[in-house]
Amino acid sequence: MADADGVPPHQITEPTLFEYVDVEAVSRLVENASGTDAGTDSVRFGYDGSLIEVRADGHVSVFVPVGDTK
Repeated sequence: MADADGVPPHQITEPTLFEYVDVEAVSRLVENASGTDAGTDSVRFGYDGSLIEVRADGHVSVFVPVGDTK
């Protein structure tokens, strides 16, 4: 989030990602990523007005609403 907001990581204090992350979904992503019949290839969740996508290949995307001045 710090990269997306263009600020140093220590400036991101609240809200914490832990409050927004579906831990079970992330666990399923990691467990299934190495299998030949991988189920979930990405997990998405909202965070402070943005949409975060974490893919099984480790790529993380942050989507902010159009026109947002973050």
